[in-house]
Amino acid sequence: MAKILAENLCHSYFAEHGVPVKIARPAQTFGRGIRPDDNRVFAQFADAVRTGSDIILHTAGDSMGNYCDIDEMTEAILFLLQNGVDSEAYNVVNEKNTMRIREMAQLVAERIADGRIKVSCDIPEGNPFGYAADTGLRLSGGKLRALGWEAKCSLEDMYRKMLGMSEYH
Repeated sequence: MAKILAENLCHSYFAEHGVPVKIARPAQTFGRGIRPDDNRVFAQFADAVRTGSDIILHTAGDSMGNYCDIDEMTEAILFLLQNGVDSEAYNVVNEKNTMRIREMAQLVAERIADGRIKVSCDIPEGNPFGYAADTGLRLSGGKLRALGWEAKCSLEDMYRKMLGMSEYH
């Protein structure tokens, strides 16, 4: 609700006062610079790679996630400031990196950890961890792509950056 209110304020200031505003709607963003104590799911998966621990899902992993590299997010916002249409909103997402949580867990176990860790499910009764209901939302980056910008960094490369793997330092 707060995001919608903020966007409406932006539209209003543009309409009433001519304030040039562009709205970026970022997907989940990670990559280089994410702190090791971050508790979001992608960071937990990266921590499993660091420690050599198996990934244990406490849900079926059916929620859809939309992701974009942190460096590309910065690039997209700067691009929007120069090329976006005033009072318009743009999703900043790499559609190729949209996947279910369990698919991301498998990718991390197989491609980032080179098969050294496994993925399993341990779903306790009653949702004691308080996880949100599954979502299936797929964001479209088509509007931003029509302006000439498109994300390129794969989810695999985002993890390699986040983990500080040698080719990114």
